[in-house]
Order: sequence, then structure tokens, then C-alpha cells
Amino acid sequence: MNILCASLKGGSGKSTLAFNLAVWLCHKDIKCHVQDLDPQATLSSVMSLRRRESLGPVPNQLPSSGPIGQAQGLTVIDASAGDPWCFAKAIKMADLIIMPVCPSQADVWSTQRFIRQISGIRGDLAIDCMAFINRADTHPGMSETAETEAVLLKMEGICYTGKRLGMRAAFRRAFSEGVSVNELDPGSQAAIEFDALATQIHETIHHTLQRGS
Repeated sequence: MNILCASLKGGSGKSTLAFNLAVWLCHKDIKCHVQDLDPQATLSSVMSLRRRESLGPVPNQLPSSGPIGQAQGLTVIDASAGDPWCFAKAIKMADLIIMPVCPSQADVWSTQRFIRQISGIRGDLAIDCMAFINRADTHPGMSETAETEAVLLKMEGICYTGKRLGMRAAFRRAFSEGVSVNELDPGSQAAIEFDALATQIHETIHHTLQRGS
């Protein structure tokens, strides 16, 4: 099963999502691979650091130049529009697409364009598309997160998870050290938020596999 972490907009946090999700799945004893199709190769860089420093379970990394997905078990794929051919191929091969959406109007427009692109590439083929708010405002006086959430709830073509990952330094720090946010500090608010999101993604994976069996 191929799980695509993707967005049309740069800086959405898809590489951080892909890394943390893959490590989270490994800690659940779920066979997991990763594949980095983003020309920036951010996921490959953090995976290299993790292997070099022996920082815990390391998902098997599929070559970026090889076939997309097609591995036994789950494959978490990081892809971007920076390589249009690979991006379109990854969308076509995906069984589940997860979209991080930052709280801004630009990200909402980008998400709408992405949904149209997915529909154009896949045609009538059904695909689960999940969206969550990434880098959510942590200050109660800011309204952008709630406004973005209201739009996502009404947006056709996606399932809004209702989950938020806050704008927290723990995500940046963990990534720079080659560990997941749950490994860095399991009791932190960042880890609690990610565990809730990953649990929902895992449940969706389970349901998708059941439908296909």
C-alpha cells in the first residue's frame, strides 16, 4: 500500500510528516518503507542521519530512481510538484494521499488546485484523500487556523481529519536530530498531537486494506 504525503505548496511540512509517520509505524512493528521523490531530498537527508547515528528503527528506503511503491507492506512516499512527472506518477500509484495544510488562504487555494489535479490524473478512480492542519496557531487570539478549518470541512474531495499539529519548535528540533517528535519527548504536546494524527491515519490504512482484501 502506497501512502503519499504531498502538497502543491512548498513548506507545508510533508517531509516532516512522511518521516514522523514512517518512524511511528515502525515503532508499532508495522513493516514500512519510505521513498523520497522530492528533488530537495529532505527525507533522504534525515534518513541518512538516522542510519548513520543508529537512532532507532530505520524504515527501509526505496531508491528514488526505482519503481514507485511496489514494495511489500506499506510505503510512505514524499513527493512534490518540483518533479512533475514523478509527482503525477506518485498520485496515480497512491492508495492514500495525506495533505498537510497550513492555516493561510494561499494554502487553501493550493489544496483546491491539488484536489483538481488528483481528479484529473486519476479520473474516476476512487482515492482516499486526508487533510489536516499543520503549523496551527498556538495563540488563542489568532483566527487563521479556525478559518482554514471551516473551509476544509466544506471542501469536496477530501476528508478533513479534524486534527491539528501546532507550530511547535519540537518538530524542527526532532527533525534536525534525526528522531521523530515522539522519540524526542513522548510526553510533549507535539508528540501527543502527532500520535493522535498518526493513529487516525493508521485506522484509515487498516480500513483501506480491508476494502481491498
